[in-house]
Formats: sequence, structure tokens, C-alpha cells
Amino acid sequence: MSQRHSATILAGDIGGTKTVLALYRYQEGRLNPLTKKQFVSKDYADFSDIVNAFLKEAESSEADAACFGIAGPVIGGRCKTTNLPWEIEASRLKQQLSTENLRLLNDLEATAYGMLYLSPSEFVDLNPQANAQEGNRAIIAAGTGLGEAMLFFDGTQYHPVGSEGGHCDFAPADDQQSALLAWLRRRYPDHVSYERVLSGPGLYTLY
Repeated sequence: MSQRHSATILAGDIGGTKTVLALYRYQEGRLNPLTKKQFVSKDYADFSDIVNAFLKEAESSEADAACFGIAGPVIGGRCKTTNLPWEIEASRLKQQLSTENLRLLNDLEATAYGMLYLSPSEFVDLNPQANAQEGNRAIIAAGTGLGEAMLFFDGTQYHPVGSEGGHCDFAPADDQQSALLAWLRRRYPDHVSYERVLSGPGLYTLY
């Protein structure tokens, strides 16, 4: 978008517990927030129902552009959400919002893009004594699920890369964790992932 261009942008963060939508006005190189609302995801049969409810409250029927970060793998413009019974398709949302300027992203990939715009004062060092290095970065977020993404460093700049690393096998490191894995296998016979341990439900299961 050029500096002179004015557009309405719909942004969303779609999670297993809550979905947050916000409408912005892009004008003269700045994003100005217009309205924002949070929804309980499980209260809706489909994501498009949330979009309709939001636009009705915002007194708007369409957007010039839209982007949604979704808790789940996005493949070919489509996502079957991991912790919700939804199938979200970019083609349907384009039709619903009357715009071709729409993109679906894995939610942690979207978070990785956002990290590129944070100032140094917005970071906290977990190990202040370590020597700073330029290299790949990992993003981990434990919520309803275990989101993971990467920032690949090409020597000049970072490139966000989505992943579903939270679903990799839980690998015990000692006898106590091996006993935990054996107990989890009885509870989740199909697959015990790291998400079963490190997430909101995972912490509840550990307790």
C-alpha cells in the first residue's frame, strides 16, 4: 500500500479458546484502530459466524484487506483447526468479505512477523550473561495448544516460518518422565505429544 492509500483492514487471532478480531484504518502510512472484540471460540459453529457478528457490531459489511492467524496448520489457503471443529478456507472468506487481499497464517507464524517490529526494550533476557548471537530464533507459546514457529536468519534478515512442533512426540529425559509418559499413554492412546504436557490442558493433566 502506498503512503497515500486509505484502506480498511480486518485482522484476527483465532485460537482454541478465544478469537480476537480488530478493524483498522490504514491511512498516510499509519494503522489506526477502529474497533476490537473478543469471542469465545466454542460458542460458534464456524469462524464465518464470528466474522458476521463482528462486522454487524462494527457496522461494516466488508474490508479492503484481511489477515488471520490461526491455531493450526495452514496448507493451500485452508486450515482445519487443531482444537476446534472448524475448517477455514481463504476462498470462502474472500467471498464473504468481498476482497482478494486476504491471507491465512499459522498463529505462531503471525506472532513471528509481529516480533520483527518490537523494540529492544520490549524483550526480556532469560540469560543476561549470555553472549548475544545472530542466528535462527524459536517462538514458543503455550495456550490451549502448544504453538511453535521459527525465525530463519539468512545472514541479513529474519524470515518467519510456521511449524506444528508442539505435536511432536513427548520424549522422556529421566525415569520420572518415563513414568509420566506411561500414564499419559493410557489417557491418550493414539499419541502423546509435547502439547499434552505443555499447554493449558496439559498443565491441568499434570496437576
